[in-house]
Amino acid sequence: MLKAQKEIFSSAAPMTKITPMGTLAYLLANSRPSVLSQTVDNKSGYIRDVNIRYRKRAAAGESVTDDDCSLQTEPAFFTQTIPSLSKRFKGIWFDMPTIKTFTEDALAGNSTTTMVEVMDAIMNEINGLLLDINTDVVTALTFGKNVVTGANTATTVNFTQNAANNVLTSGMTKIMADIMANEVTVQNCDIIGSGLINNYMLQQMAKGVDAGGVNSAGLALPGFWYDPQFATTVGANQFAVVEKNALQFVNVCYNRAGKISGRFGTSEFGTISFPITDATGNSLGNLEFDIQFKEEDCPGDKIIGDPQGSPVAKGRGMSVIIGCHFALAQIPATAYLSTDRMYQVNGVWRYTATNS
Repeated sequence: MLKAQKEIFSSAAPMTKITPMGTLAYLLANSRPSVLSQTVDNKSGYIRDVNIRYRKRAAAGESVTDDDCSLQTEPAFFTQTIPSLSKRFKGIWFDMPTIKTFTEDALAGNSTTTMVEVMDAIMNEINGLLLDINTDVVTALTFGKNVVTGANTATTVNFTQNAANNVLTSGMTKIMADIMANEVTVQNCDIIGSGLINNYMLQQMAKGVDAGGVNSAGLALPGFWYDPQFATTVGANQFAVVEKNALQFVNVCYNRAGKISGRFGTSEFGTISFPITDATGNSLGNLEFDIQFKEEDCPGDKIIGDPQGSPVAKGRGMSVIIGCHFALAQIPATAYLSTDRMYQVNGVWRYTATNS
């Protein structure tokens, strides 16, 4: 008998695990995750070029003291363009006997166990695709200016080991003070990262009053999204503090009616979503993919690459190709006037955690 690994090892089976990807999970859980996506891709099959119109708030020094009917003129509005879409694709091949078994199951009215295996295979392979998308998104992050430092470089914040000293310019107190200085409420911010900041957040449920008289668990802390890819993509122990809605994820599909959908040649085109939950419990199910089922009716027409062995010739069967078109949209650095104290602030700030 042939048994499935996940049937034997259940949730411990490696094939069922999705690596934590806090940045992508945060974007998909955003309170407005689909506004831009639905504007660019309104499900008609036509992909639109979208520009965002905005005005800059007035800064100090623009008013006059003379009542002489003078007008301080400025442009009616400014325009921001959406970044070019990134693309990621992953292909999976199924041999003809597997496809034939699925067909027989369906015709016999049995439970479609083979189709379940096909979906499991796609879910297993999708982890790598999601990791690539998450890495692309993290790499695309543009950190804005922190008005406290006057720069967009990483601010070092120390989580002191000496609880007897109440250092008001360090740790979470400093981060929260910086958030307020950047004209945001702490409750409207989230933290994305890994390393020491993750360790600090893990302790909060067990915190009590320290020798300095502080119970940090009582603070109204920002939300936290664990993303181990931050260590390699952004830097060791670095993390981002993000204002709510300052990051928007654009998710576009091309395989729709009006463009490519349904049967075309030897392929079937469409869109699909998966009930994906990563290892920390974050849902990624809002992400939509283009999918293509391509019949391979000529044996040995392509070579399959196996990372753990030699390439092998492929027989007859079906290739399943999953693709995602996406972009990260952020507030531009010029959203404020150059005379405004908030000039070059975009709602995303960079920090490095230390523990000494």
